[in-house]
Amino acid sequence: MYFDKRNDVKMMLDGSDLKSGVYLYSLFADGKLIGTKSMIRTE
Repeated sequence: MYFDKRNDVKMMLDGSDLKSGVYLYSLFADGKLIGTKSMIRTE
């Protein structure tokens, strides 16, 4: 994770070990769910 010039947090994911499919990821802050998104991985 790192901060960009606007102080937005950026995070890189190495998906080389992931198989093709749909993955869900969630963001939590202070123990509260902020949101859940989906990611599609294709080879």
